[in-house]
Amino acid sequence: MSINYFFCELCGAQLLHRDDSNANKFPVSRRFENNGEIETLLTVRCAECVQIPYWLKEGNKGLCERGLTDYKNYGSLPCSARERKDLAAHLRLLLNQTFPAFVRENPRGIRHVPGFWTDGAGEACLGQCRDYSQPLLLVPYRNPAGKIQACQIRFTGFLSPDAKRYLWLSVPKNNSAGCGTPIHFAGWKEFGKSTNTKPILVTEGAIKADIVNKFLPEYFAIANSGIGCAQDLIVSISRGKSMMIAFDSDYHQNPLVIKQLARFLRLRFADDRTSNSHFPTKILHWNAKHKGIDDALLNASEIIELTISQWISVISDESRSLILNELDDLIAH
Repeated sequence: MSINYFFCELCGAQLLHRDDSNANKFPVSRRFENNGEIETLLTVRCAECVQIPYWLKEGNKGLCERGLTDYKNYGSLPCSARERKDLAAHLRLLLNQTFPAFVRENPRGIRHVPGFWTDGAGEACLGQCRDYSQPLLLVPYRNPAGKIQACQIRFTGFLSPDAKRYLWLSVPKNNSAGCGTPIHFAGWKEFGKSTNTKPILVTEGAIKADIVNKFLPEYFAIANSGIGCAQDLIVSISRGKSMMIAFDSDYHQNPLVIKQLARFLRLRFADDRTSNSHFPTKILHWNAKHKGIDDALLNASEIIELTISQWISVISDESRSLILNELDDLIAH
């Protein structure tokens, strides 16, 4: 008796036997015996590897290495500009067919979506008009309802020292819609259920927030795209709730970062005073050799909650001076 099994050719996951006529299945040379029966092994790509190539999950700093295995929350774009253009054409047709009223009322059509634009021939394009050596990881920024507001691209592989690892999926020079400065709600599935009791943890970068959401479920993690972005909005979201600040630890070396952190604390404390709020604000502290809270978590580094006064006592003299100059009238130290 011959039994057909199907395995993802990229990640090796065993798949259910579904359709013998699928032309995408092909036999591999590997064969083995089980209880005296020859089993023919076939391979296909699983849905997750179709969505996100294997090396974006398993490679250096890939999702799996960073403790994230819920791959369906992410996506990828192909290396080739031609492939991305074909994808844009397909999505444009889908938009026109599925939401005709929206298209009639919004003549920009798919160009309303960040990252999409049209070339001189009127054809839809997606992302930069260039090829890349490796696929691009798409990192969504979700609102409290789980809807995607915008996406960042994460470049994989070697980058020059001055190159950015993350960029917004938007092409302003080609009149693509902008991404703005969205806040990512990592625990959006719980929003409105437990946020009255869980402290808000704010960090920078959606992937960091997703990692916090997995490893530190006692917090409700949100993220901006950088310490200086959307500070007023974060203060508004966290009003009337305890806050844990978990921005990257590069404030130890960078005076510009400590100034942005001081500005954020001032906004938070001023809002507390205006709204007569008495919920604590603390800073999460970990070994500075780990830049982000994600690295600290994945390396099992101790993470402790510090009051603002405790935190001020452990930072450098230069940083302490910058913080106190900004906050002297708002905190007791």
